[in-house]
Amino acid sequence: MTATDLAPLTDAARLDLHHWRGIIEPLLAAEHGVVAMIRQVAAETGEPEGTIRRKYYAVKKQGMAALIDRRALPSPNSQLSTINSSDRELLRTYVERNQRCSEAGIRALRRDWRRGVVNTDT
Repeated sequence: MTATDLAPLTDAARLDLHHWRGIIEPLLAAEHGVVAMIRQVAAETGEPEGTIRRKYYAVKKQGMAALIDRRALPSPNSQLSTINSSDRELLRTYVERNQRCSEAGIRALRRDWRRGVVNTDT
């Protein structure tokens, strides 16, 4: 896991990742007695045994990235370009004309745009 992988994380999510990484890494190094070690780590840290077990097996299956709290990552939609307000209003008009069916409204808008009936700013 590199610094660029952690860049979009908030400070709280980064601290949480490092906390769990410190708990899970010794368990990964053990060849035998993992269940007993999980019990011991749970007693020492105060973390629930089931949570440690779940995260341990997730890391074994998916790697350390499984420890990242996905809620702390930016939404994929936030990376998309936004449309200006006039185009948004145009789309809303088409959707309302098509009984508030977004898919049909978008198809109608594209069809009219291809014919040259409609112009968009974006």
